[in-house]
Amino acid sequence: MEVKLQSRSFSEEIIPPKGKYAVKSMSWAAIGGPEKATFEVTGQDTWDLLERLRCGVNIINNQGTNVWWGYVDSIVINDGNLQISISLDEMANKVRVSYSKITATGESEGKALTAWMSDTESIATYGTKEKIQFFSSGTEGEAVSFCNMLLDRFRYPLPGAKISNRSDLKAIVNCKGWWETLDWKYYNNASASSVATTSQIATIVTQCGQFFSGTDIISVSGINTSSKRDGEKTGLDEIIDLLNTGTANDLRLLAVVDENRRVKVYEEPIPNSMDMLVSKFGEFENYMGVKLDKEFVRPGSYVVLKEVLPASVDVSRMADISRFFMESVTYYPDVNRIEISPRDQTKILKFGGV
Repeated sequence: MEVKLQSRSFSEEIIPPKGKYAVKSMSWAAIGGPEKATFEVTGQDTWDLLERLRCGVNIINNQGTNVWWGYVDSIVINDGNLQISISLDEMANKVRVSYSKITATGESEGKALTAWMSDTESIATYGTKEKIQFFSSGTEGEAVSFCNMLLDRFRYPLPGAKISNRSDLKAIVNCKGWWETLDWKYYNNASASSVATTSQIATIVTQCGQFFSGTDIISVSGINTSSKRDGEKTGLDEIIDLLNTGTANDLRLLAVVDENRRVKVYEEPIPNSMDMLVSKFGEFENYMGVKLDKEFVRPGSYVVLKEVLPASVDVSRMADISRFFMESVTYYPDVNRIEISPRDQTKILKFGGV
């Protein structure tokens, strides 16, 4: 598999640092599409990867198909006994503080918010990543000072270091799908109009999806709700609530990000005769019996266990144990194994590999 990197502005493909690249895992989710990916890099230019944080990532299979896309979220570099890491997870370059305001006379005026404070250089480099931090109580001046301190500490990606077992120079690059970046900004809407939930999703993507190119509503929900939001939840949280509200057909809405960074929203499918099949040997095939490569198994549909359950087993008091909805799928290329997380379960089912 080949790893390709894009500039942060998506304007060009950039030459990755020289070295040997090995994709270790890729995962996809029914809500979001490409979820996580990890690849390792060995070579003398490995340290140069630190400059690629938040760059776009495309993983291409051996047939030249783009199978995973997202961005570089964190990097761990092992060099001798030293391990250095850097991550976007805790970075916040636009912050405000929510607090219980105390007046100069010591009286409480209730909940208050500071103005947003931001670092333009960090935003220009990585994109806007907002954070509302809670502060128990204090004066306006104390809350503003706390906000300034937070911005100074968290405006850039945070590094880490530790002493570990000796290792040759190697980088572990952890990537996330673009869907995750909807959690970078809070969503606010003053209007209380009753609006279709799918239209609300498109609006939130436009406001909070700074890296997205648009939204395609494949299935209209048929459900209207108030569009008013107080700005205390992120775009991601608001969209997930709307997806879970479902459709007029009492089915959940799903959403995936395609390789052009467009969000596609559609109704969760129901079990049907064209569902994928899997044998007890971990082999997948379509409804016509054509074998499928494990790297192309995706969540968001049902899979049927083929000739696995003995006819003598009484399953009349169980949910359909022979068919389940695939909520997420993780693929491990080096061992050709996949793990499937069924909907409404924490159990992971493993197929293939060693």
